Amino acid sequence: MVKEVREGAKPTYYGGKSATTIKRTRVRSRAMSTALRKIFDETGDVFIMGHRFPDMDAIGSAVGVSCLARFNQKKAYIVIDEKEIIPDVERCLTEIHKEPELEMQLITPERAMELKKAKDLLVMVDYHKPSLSISQSLYEQFDKIVIIDHHRRGEEFPSKPLLTYIESSASSASELVTELIQYQSSRTNRISRLEATLLLAGMTVDTNNFNVRTTARTFDVASYLKTCSADASLVQYLLSSDLATYLEISHLIAHNEQVTEDIVVAAGTDEKEYNSVIAAKTADTLLSMVNINGAFVITKRTDGLVGISARSTGTINVQLIMESLGGGGHFTNAATQLENVTVEEAKQQLLAAIQENMNQLYKKE
Repeated sequence: MVKEVREGAKPTYYGGKSATTIKRTRVRSRAMSTALRKIFDETGDVFIMGHRFPDMDAIGSAVGVSCLARFNQKKAYIVIDEKEIIPDVERCLTEIHKEPELEMQLITPERAMELKKAKDLLVMVDYHKPSLSISQSLYEQFDKIVIIDHHRRGEEFPSKPLLTYIESSASSASELVTELIQYQSSRTNRISRLEATLLLAGMTVDTNNFNVRTTARTFDVASYLKTCSADASLVQYLLSSDLATYLEISHLIAHNEQVTEDIVVAAGTDEKEYNSVIAAKTADTLLSMVNINGAFVITKRTDGLVGISARSTGTINVQLIMESLGGGGHFTNAATQLENVTVEEAKQQLLAAIQENMNQLYKKE
């Protein structure tokens, strides 16, 4: 990424034309675990926050960081706005409410602002853009910040984080956090069955049931969580779709347009709003069909924006398309949100971006 010095200049991205290869090593992961432990020693309470409308990866990694705080004798709070949750997370919170010790860590952004003290630490999980925070007002109260994320770094970024652990080669933030837990766990410091289950759920949703964005490290981490009694049947329940959701996915799929032999675009309408999970699951479902290597789903979101969810089997670089529309993500999993446009206008912008980048979509470095 190259950016001019002048004010208001936009960054220009270079590279990113092929799928990310694994770069992190166990030495680096252990070093990050040691660095995080040192930061915990020098700070007060730990506040953990994911992005708005958090998915299971944001929740799972947040729970994992609270576990790390416990290992270091620190009080941890997980910031959640229960007015902005998706169905998967709603079921997840129901399970958390059954565990009093974990339930006590859940607090609203308003309560977090009341409890926050000068030396306290904010850990951002599964995102690094401040504007995506559950509460940007809360984010602005912190001077001490740690970032744990698996998305490619974008233009918007905190100015002086104490620690930045961004690994775009990882399947999920839950995978990164679980590795940190491995280096700090012991006979006395152990994660609970529900904590392990939520971390496994985070990995499962971001890999589409371990079908994409997986490495040997991903399966090693999943194996570790199973040894910690992670419940695969509970993961399946948390990530399952109800009948209403299934019908909405089917409706979107019915309104698809085949752009090329292996790329399809499905679009909703301006009158019907969808949450981000339905759009993502629709794209995943389209990818499961024969000879479809790229899927784009355009919907009017519940926050008023028009969102595009993009998925690929690994043949097509959907990250390139989403970056050209102001978004980002990974080679196989990316998204963007557009303001002040209709669904049809967003569709035309997407089709133009696909056509413009056609020569680079399939390029391998």
